[in-house]
This record gives sequence, structure tokens and C-alpha cells, in this order.
Amino acid sequence: MASPTDICNIALAHVGSKSIIDLSDESKRARLCKQFYPVFREELLRAHPWNFAIAEAELAEKVATPLFGFDKIYSLPADFLRLVRLQNRYIDYRLEGGNLHANESPIQIKYVQIIEDSERFDSSFTLALSYRLASALALPLADDNNLHNIMVDRYRKEVANARSMDAQENPATQIQADEWLDSRY
Repeated sequence: MASPTDICNIALAHVGSKSIIDLSDESKRARLCKQFYPVFREELLRAHPWNFAIAEAELAEKVATPLFGFDKIYSLPADFLRLVRLQNRYIDYRLEGGNLHANESPIQIKYVQIIEDSERFDSSFTLALSYRLASALALPLADDNNLHNIMVDRYRKEVANARSMDAQENPATQIQADEWLDSRY
């Protein structure tokens, strides 16, 4: 799979720019890639519950308690990026200040984690990320607003394709009727 430098070089190729040897190079291209890459990586990871980025955790309860609203505070994992769902879907909760507030115990979650190892990225995700980077690089490197717009359009198409491919890897979710809906019959 592609390294961060490889992904940046793909983005640079999209905008017709020379490649870089490493993100620590002193060139303007490398400095921009080093600046943009982690921001757009996390933006794209957060935008969808990618199969390769899902993790599970049982949250640790903190000693402190909320001032109002809930009885317990739970620490979120250090690599937490976005909550996908609680294992018990009927628990009332709120995310505040990097913590999860709830009245129940234990709290088990599925979440999108920050993934810095690009070797774990899906190939469709990698391509979408390269176009996201290219859209940001088009103006400072090529000074071409039309190229920027083309890269934004390609990014939108690639991210839609990547989401579709990602969603097809899991079976369809069956919606179960609950007791209230069953009471109608």
C-alpha cells in the first residue's frame, strides 16, 4: 500500500507538479503536503465509518461526576475520532469535552479511530485522499482555480465511490421491529 509520501506524490501528480522524496524535504511542495496531509486524513476518516478504521472499546469511568444532566463521565480512547454507536443503543448519552456522559454502566462503543499508518487504508480511501490533497495543492502550486475546481469534483466522485465500496463489504442491516411497532398488529 501507499505511504504518506506516496499519497502526496499521487496528489502532486494530479496537479501536474514534481514529486517529492520525503515529507521532510525543504521544498514548498513537501511543506504543503506535510501541513495538509494529517488534516485531510483525519477529515476523510471522520467523514464516514470506514470498515478499516472501526474499533471497539469499553470505556473507563472517571472519578469526577458531571455537574448536571448525567451521573457518570467516561474517558474516550486516545485514538477516538468519531462515535459510530454504543453497543446498547438505548442508553442516553452526550459527548462533551472529550468525554462521554451517561447514566449507565458499562459503556461499550464502536468508534472511528485515528489511523496514522497509511498501510491500513483501503485503496479507494487512498485515492479519495489524494484528490482531497490535490484540491488543496492546486492553488498554491499551480495557481489555477479551474484545476482546483476539477480536483474538488474528482474528490467528490472518488469519496462517493469509496463510501459505496466500503458499504458493500458489509451485509445489509436488518431493521427489527420493537415492541411498540409490533403492538400495532
